[in-house]
Amino acid sequence: MAKPYLHCSLCGLEFEQTDTVCAHGCPMGVTCGHVRCPNCSFEFPAPGRSARWIGRLFGRANGNGHEIAPGSTVTLDRLRSGDRCRLQRLGCGSSGRRNTLTVFGMTPGTEMTLLQRHPSYVVRVGETELGLDEEIAREIYVEPI
Repeated sequence: MAKPYLHCSLCGLEFEQTDTVCAHGCPMGVTCGHVRCPNCSFEFPAPGRSARWIGRLFGRANGNGHEIAPGSTVTLDRLRSGDRCRLQRLGCGSSGRRNTLTVFGMTPGTEMTLLQRHPSYVVRVGETELGLDEEIAREIYVEPI
């Protein structure tokens, strides 16, 4: 199972809670219930288990994957070929993969088009077309346009 990542709503950085100052040197430690972004130092409440569960519950599409509510966040593998979307966050298990995708223009707020699903996922980001493995497509969270 992939480690849960936190998402800073101010700068858009996605990070593990263990990457924060709170986890390494804060005298309050994990008892305060807040997290500080390592990039911009924005402090926000740490999401609880119930909040993550509710987010996953309401963030999914219908069972057939074709009826996606407007404004909802789904993974890239739930879209159909030709669908346009806006990148919300990268939920990659490794920072190397996140950095590589960022280099190719996949940053929060970027508009993309899913060109094909099989044999591999192909997305257009600006003038760049990227071929992605299904595992990677499941780690990219988007909002359909």
